[in-house]
Amino acid sequence: SHPHGIVSWSTWANIVFHKLVPLDYRIATIAQNFLIPFWRDLLLGLGFVDASRETLASLLRKGLSVAIVVGGAEEALDSRPGTKDPTPCTRL
Repeated sequence: SHPHGIVSWSTWANIVFHKLVPLDYRIATIAQNFLIPFWRDLLLGLGFVDASRETLASLLRKGLSVAIVVGGAEEALDSRPGTKDPTPCTRL
């Protein structure tokens, strides 16, 4: 099982089918995704944003919904077929 799993796939599906289901929200992902020049432009154009506390608070104040792509290195290392081992929230 991949740590980002169904959340990422559903996000990309919404981008593809946006005309059928016009939801207005932003997708938050790690800041490192915005360091690669052309990839950054693609993500920004598709509505992705940095998952920083400041960005999320700003979007929520504006009344926009935010979908957060969860997962990370620790979750990826715990990822094994046939298991669903959650990683406790210890990063806040």
